[in-house]
Amino acid sequence: SKTRIDNIYLGCINLSIPILIDEAENEKLGICIYLNGSTKDEQVCKISWHFVDIDDGTKQEQWDRIQQANLQPTMIYEGRAGYKLLYKVKDAYWDISTPEAIAKSIAHFKNVQQQLVDFFRADGSVINPANALRSPFASNYKEYPEHVFTETIVSFDPQKEYLQSELIEAFPPVLKKHLVRKAISSKYSETEMEHLLAMFVSNLEAEG
Repeated sequence: SKTRIDNIYLGCINLSIPILIDEAENEKLGICIYLNGSTKDEQVCKISWHFVDIDDGTKQEQWDRIQQANLQPTMIYEGRAGYKLLYKVKDAYWDISTPEAIAKSIAHFKNVQQQLVDFFRADGSVINPANALRSPFASNYKEYPEHVFTETIVSFDPQKEYLQSELIEAFPPVLKKHLVRKAISSKYSETEMEHLLAMFVSNLEAEG
């Protein structure tokens, strides 16, 4: 059965954020955000953010690295193991017209992300447009009950909004390149696929 948090998530989230935070605190749960608006890469409609989650080195070493960046993040916030950096972007490359175009868009996003990941020595698994980050102001119960960490905003400047090309130029190129994954095409039409699926379900019911 759905929990109260599930019901909030599935409902009008913008009116329920205080309730969501309270419930998460009561149940010692984390709150994460999908910065580009979807839990799946293929369903992202627009790229609004590039982002990294730094967890390597001391926080002082991380901070020194941040200060060396040619482009400063739109937002910096501090968590348990390090800093999270958000770069607001405009007019980012993202084409969802065909499966092939989506695959190319995902690869392009990942390659820009890789530049940020390598420069900041950040978590290499946070590379996809639909990755989530722990939300600012949320509590981190990973070491509960010994410690509870709150994600604290260090700086936020909404005027720091960049073109994707500016990020590409500002950070060193990388050797690791993410290639375009070929879209899997079917030799069957949509109608034929529906017919085959119906036959498959019918056979399962007959055998059951």
